[in-house]
Amino acid sequence: RRHWTTRIEDATRLRSHCNDIALKIMRDHLYKLEKSRAVDSNIVVPVPPGLEYLPYQKAGISYAVQRKDTLIGDEAGLGKTVEALGFINLTKPGTVLVVAPATLAFNWKLEAEKWLVDPYEIFVPSTGAEIIPQGEKLLVITNYEKLVGRMKNGEEYETDFAKSLKRTWDVAIFDECHALKNPQSKRSQAVLGEFGLMRRSHRTLFLSGTPIENYPKEIWTLAATICPAKFGDWWAFARRYCG
Repeated sequence: RRHWTTRIEDATRLRSHCNDIALKIMRDHLYKLEKSRAVDSNIVVPVPPGLEYLPYQKAGISYAVQRKDTLIGDEAGLGKTVEALGFINLTKPGTVLVVAPATLAFNWKLEAEKWLVDPYEIFVPSTGAEIIPQGEKLLVITNYEKLVGRMKNGEEYETDFAKSLKRTWDVAIFDECHALKNPQSKRSQAVLGEFGLMRRSHRTLFLSGTPIENYPKEIWTLAATICPAKFGDWWAFARRYCG
């Protein structure tokens, strides 16, 4: 019996029945799958004296540096923050934006001071009235709430801080990125929209220990943005994963 499909991820499920020609064609896809699940790497990543990356963290860094946009979905507590900072140590960007829940901002600052090899000016705004300073080595840490406008006299206005975000970033990191699961929300538009921060960044990292909290549809917004060729069609995604 024969079955025809243009979806290589479907074909790989039948690889035990495939001939050598088919296996050769799908080899690249299988290689990418293997690397996305790797738990170790021989990559050399700069690290401050006395510290060391865990093997799976090096594997995550190795995977991310080969891509423009990456979702790191390690389980909670495995050190995705350290992976992201290792990515910075290896790629050496000039300007870095970190967006995380407000409760994690202080932890990001502490970890950055501990793990970054190069000296960065770390800026954590306390109010929306502050403006991001200029600098060649600049790390800005903020929260999702500060990305969107504020209400005043019944009208929405853009804060000075939100305006100063509208610049080009070398790397943008979005922690607990499942906060962007609703494509219509203001925070999702501020990050993933046509004029969002992702579009202003040369490279982006999305971090989440729970990218799917309840239903497969919750990862669609991120998946469609990171890999539109594969996941950009909502109805195709829904038929395949949400049936």
